Amino acid sequence: MFSKGLLIVPILLSINGVFACGWWGDGEMNRDLQMDYLASGNFHVSEILNSESLRFPGNLGYGMAILEPGLALPYLNATFGKPITSISDLGSYGIRTIIDLNPDARAPVQRQHEVSSTRMQYHHLPVRGVIPDRTQVAELRELVLGSDNLPIVLTAPSAELLAGTWAGYRLTFGAPLSYVFAETVLMGLLPEQETILREQFRR
Repeated sequence: MFSKGLLIVPILLSINGVFACGWWGDGEMNRDLQMDYLASGNFHVSEILNSESLRFPGNLGYGMAILEPGLALPYLNATFGKPITSISDLGSYGIRTIIDLNPDARAPVQRQHEVSSTRMQYHHLPVRGVIPDRTQVAELRELVLGSDNLPIVLTAPSAELLAGTWAGYRLTFGAPLSYVFAETVLMGLLPEQETILREQFRR
């Protein structure tokens, strides 16, 4: 569970957006509102998962904060709107686990070195295709459902890989295809990824 120090109070509402919160299909998601958070310096942090809000600074790739098994937000929501300069910075905000989807074999060496000075756990889950296979989705699901791992930051070298992985994870819980694609297309899901997922999760 997220520590008290990381609670952020929503203070601004605007129309026309998609919430990325609440368990899917349970009525908690209000798909007609977009909520921003106000960080220091009157900087608004979007709650919407899209390719811009998921982008880390520099060449760090993309990331999303998973606060609960069914609740994911742009990583800036976990850092009070402060961009990070290194993955290790996330440990200062109570993140317990980093899950890295980077297919590059060199990625775990660099990332493990980055988090070695923190209490964060690091898991390398290399996805070499456009979406993870079923074994990888099952591994991701197990990690996310482990309460000792939360909160988690899921990272990837591209927005579409992050989107495809999150879509596969969502669909294992029986979420409607239309619901999942409405969320993940905003994140960068590609048509070819959608086609593969439709084949894998025919309903």
